[in-house]
Amino acid sequence: MLGEYCTALERRLGELGGAMDESALDSARRWLQWAYGYARAIDPLTRLPGMPNTREPTPDDLEPHLKGWSPYRPERRDGR
Repeated sequence: MLGEYCTALERRLGELGGAMDESALDSARRWLQWAYGYARAIDPLTRLPGMPNTREPTPDDLEPHLKGWSPYRPERRDGR
């Protein structure tokens, strides 16, 4: 969507030519260059998707979620 807007704005700037203040056109061209770069940076189709790298959780990763249970064996921290 942003890419389409940039294309339309680029076309419009070409149509305006000398009909506008050159400093305003220059500012719009610089913004357009930035916008094209931003659109490329956020475009999810510029890279192929892939599965996330996952790993098995460690006992230390699990411990905060075990409500007092040991991450190593089926017993509570108090030995019961």
